[in-house]
Amino acid sequence: MTEAVAQAPVELGVTNRLPLSRREFLNYMWAMSMAVFMAGSDGAAVWFLSPRFQAGEFGGVFTISVIDLPAPDSPPKEFPQGRFWLSYIGPATVSDPRQPTDYPLQVGHLWRACAPGCCSAGPILSQGLA
Repeated sequence: MTEAVAQAPVELGVTNRLPLSRREFLNYMWAMSMAVFMAGSDGAAVWFLSPRFQAGEFGGVFTISVIDLPAPDSPPKEFPQGRFWLSYIGPATVSDPRQPTDYPLQVGHLWRACAPGCCSAGPILSQGLA
């Protein structure tokens, strides 16, 4: 038993065409792959450049009470969680003839930047520079 399939009448000027040619498909795939690549590289750049420091750790914001500040003209006080020392530049340091005349009274900080494995040493105080 053979069944005959009736063909629908074709209107003039309309071709029986696929909805997407091979060239269009490849162009869309290329554009989508470029979009995914650019989004990924932008995301990686944002992730790399955004700061990841928390408050109270190295690179973050520290809140230090006045009680924890070193006394004026005393040696620097170490804060190991932030890898820095604080030094209070007092009147004796400012009146030292080796200092500039407009040197202000202030609390200064010294960063602990050192080679790996040698961060146990403190600031050099032998010449009275810290």
